[in-house]
Amino acid sequence: MNISAALKWVLQNEKVSTIVSGMTSLDELQKNLAMIRDLKMSEQEMKDLKIASIGSETGLYCQQCRECIPQCPHNLDIPAIMRSYMYSYGYRNMEQAWFTLAEAGLSDNLCDKCETCSVKCPSGFNVKKKIADISRLRDVPRDFLLA
Repeated sequence: MNISAALKWVLQNEKVSTIVSGMTSLDELQKNLAMIRDLKMSEQEMKDLKIASIGSETGLYCQQCRECIPQCPHNLDIPAIMRSYMYSYGYRNMEQAWFTLAEAGLSDNLCDKCETCSVKCPSGFNVKKKIADISRLRDVPRDFLLA
């Protein structure tokens, strides 16, 4: 993946307010500063982004837009639950996933009570499926997750 293209895309996205680029050297810092001076993407950068998006899993990284909350009849904190999903499947950090799920207050899998989920995620999440999947983590004793 072309890091410069990814950073340019993020910096031009109005829904993103900050980035952490993970620079580890002065050379990387200088390259990023040079890139910021001209955020126009080259044809190759556009191709790189298109190629990267083909292999990405829809619905792994919630955009935290919160458009889902008013759609849910149970007013679940879906963005927090989706962060838990991301910690679990995206970062393989089960402990953080467990804590985030606990903080979301998901005491019961309320999605089971809805025959048809009315939540339509702009990022393409299958909300009901993801909540059913990650809610299983509540039943795992915390001691099993600590490193």
